[in-house]
Amino acid sequence: MNRLLLQYLLPVGLINIGNACAYAFQIILTRTLSTPDVGAFNAMLAAVTFLAAPASVAPLAIQRLYASQQTEGNHPEIMQRLILRSTLASLVVAVVVFLLCLLLMPWVKVALKIDDTNLLVLFALLLAVTVIYPIAAGWYQALGKNLGMAVVLSGVPIWRFLLGLPFLLWLGMGLSGAMLSAMLPCLLVFIGGLLFLQPSWRSISERLPKALVKDTFRFVLPAAASATLIYALFNLDVVMVRILFSEVDSGLYAVAAVIGRIPFLLPAALANIFFSDLKRKAGDDDKAQKKLLLFNLLAVGVVAYGLAALIAFFAEPVLSLLAGPQYVAAAPIMRISCFAMASLALLNLLVTFGMARDDHSPLIVLALGIAAFVSASFFLSSSIINIAIFLGVSIFFMVVLTLILVLVRKQNVSDRSSV
Repeated sequence: MNRLLLQYLLPVGLINIGNACAYAFQIILTRTLSTPDVGAFNAMLAAVTFLAAPASVAPLAIQRLYASQQTEGNHPEIMQRLILRSTLASLVVAVVVFLLCLLLMPWVKVALKIDDTNLLVLFALLLAVTVIYPIAAGWYQALGKNLGMAVVLSGVPIWRFLLGLPFLLWLGMGLSGAMLSAMLPCLLVFIGGLLFLQPSWRSISERLPKALVKDTFRFVLPAAASATLIYALFNLDVVMVRILFSEVDSGLYAVAAVIGRIPFLLPAALANIFFSDLKRKAGDDDKAQKKLLLFNLLAVGVVAYGLAALIAFFAEPVLSLLAGPQYVAAAPIMRISCFAMASLALLNLLVTFGMARDDHSPLIVLALGIAAFVSASFFLSSSIINIAIFLGVSIFFMVVLTLILVLVRKQNVSDRSSV
């Protein structure tokens, strides 16, 4: 019972607390910032989340490196080497990302309508630290410490909410306070995770086998592409509205989009469970795996579309209660957004199915769908509700095409061995 509590129940509970804190922080934003500033913050956060998406697969890479070394019978101190090497690599990447952001600052300033140079520097710092903190989650995942991994992942939104209280509510630091509240937690959980494991810095000179690193990169690249494309569908609409429409419109859309993500976020855990379940069923035939897919699609669909219907029905009171009466005008956008995100939950499951079977063809559908969404937004949108409609329609067609694709494709022997 204690093992079940530590390995599953507490980690899931912590991550859900983190999700709740993320929404509590958004409530603080709507109560302390102007509508244009709410739009500015969420546009910057969405851009950071999208650009840093490849870093989200870092735990997968570290777990694979650690497992491979253990299989080959190497000394257990390999984890020390992984911690130190990944820390060094992530810090180098973070510095490069920060410098690139500074170099592109004039373009970012125009695109996101941010005039304050200090805010742009904070944006660059936020992107840099967002790249490094998933590394800490990877250390604990590789060691099988699910609770430690959950502390890292949930620690960011929890600390963001806790820092938002003094920075925004008490000190009234405005948009700069919001950016600091978003940036500092990433740094805190990374440093805390590193100190708790107490690595020996004498291992820094020991290199990982080059062949193993190359093999890990080949394994992780498709996962990074998948994460980037899913994160694009989850964030690009907020950025597009900021670029194409007024600052007030961007604030209204951002609030509607953030609340509308609930039908995607709550069933998201089912995709991880499904991935593990499918891996255990690697010996099953193609028909059995597709039957499992259809069952999980039904389960996720019921949860996601049920939540979307609930949010859509109570759109006005939900917006008034959580964000304030000035955001009630965003109700039509939120109705469309929540159903779009429910469809994205299905798409995420289909892509997970493909990745588990080493089938990367769904990524082509995602890439083409995103290109169509961006093109339609740039050339055809006359109001912010058009962005939500284009997103919803694009995701719907991606779901249909991807479903047909994965059902038509048969799993061959090479697929089965790779799962």
